[in-house]
Amino acid sequence: MKPTPRSKAALVDLASIGSLAPDQRPMRNAMVTAPGQAAQNSMLRKELEQFANAHPVRPLDPTLIDHSYFANRHAHSLRDNAFLELKESIRGQGRNTEPIKVRPHPTQPNRYELISGHRRHACCLQLGIPVIAMIVPLNDEQLFLEMDYENRLRKDLRPYELGLQFERGLDKGIKKNLRELAAFTKHSLATVSQALAIARLPKPVLEAFESPLDIQYRWAPGLTQACDQRLAEVLETARVIQAMEPRPSAHAIFERLTRVEAKADPESTPFVVTIPGGAGQQCSVKVNPRTNNIRVDLSKVDPARLPELEDLLKKFLA
Repeated sequence: MKPTPRSKAALVDLASIGSLAPDQRPMRNAMVTAPGQAAQNSMLRKELEQFANAHPVRPLDPTLIDHSYFANRHAHSLRDNAFLELKESIRGQGRNTEPIKVRPHPTQPNRYELISGHRRHACCLQLGIPVIAMIVPLNDEQLFLEMDYENRLRKDLRPYELGLQFERGLDKGIKKNLRELAAFTKHSLATVSQALAIARLPKPVLEAFESPLDIQYRWAPGLTQACDQRLAEVLETARVIQAMEPRPSAHAIFERLTRVEAKADPESTPFVVTIPGGAGQQCSVKVNPRTNNIRVDLSKVDPARLPELEDLLKKFLA
């Protein structure tokens, strides 16, 4: 690709970029929120370090860089304290000292798609300065895998963000099913399943939380079960929570959504019909519409009249 006047610049040697600002270094000891991932990070880091030295690095106009279909960072992750600190660090340095990664845009000449470094790209975009970028030619499958690896070595994706990534990967045919996707990305099957369940929750349920990033892996089964069994009541509760000021804690919201009781249907509620008779006789008819059962109790009725009752019931049931 021929450099445009706006993006033309001397290549930057990755080894000469200098020491990284503290909040721009890869999170070597970051807590992994996805279960079963810690054992993978060392291997992934070595793969990425070998890969990083094979491609040129140069400053690019951040407005020429688009998000790919697989973009997974939620807008809320670009306004937390860590993002603001990163932005101030880049402002002080005058650039991002650790390059982002992009690929040539598959359909638009002289444009790029972001592979990794969404937060660094957003900082440079907001500051109006060039972003130091490594240009790597990747196909969709390679892009998907590279994004996943890079994110896990830095600010780990939250369950909702990871679920979006998996959902889009399945939608684009990166892999056919959850098991193949888990093996491809080296995530556990439980992580893939729970993250997808969170991303697929109804929109009102997601919006009941202050941020969908607050939803934890272990809440996925309970929220999914509640929606499957009593969706109408869960959605109604979610809308009530949205109107609360201040909003309850994420855990309190989870508790409210998963403890919603199904409303009783008047047409399916059991009831009793009492029929008085002479000489103190009485008939109680207990009806259960849910099970289509009717129970008849007769009190103070002479057992000798059983043949009469049999005749009546035979005609009724005919």
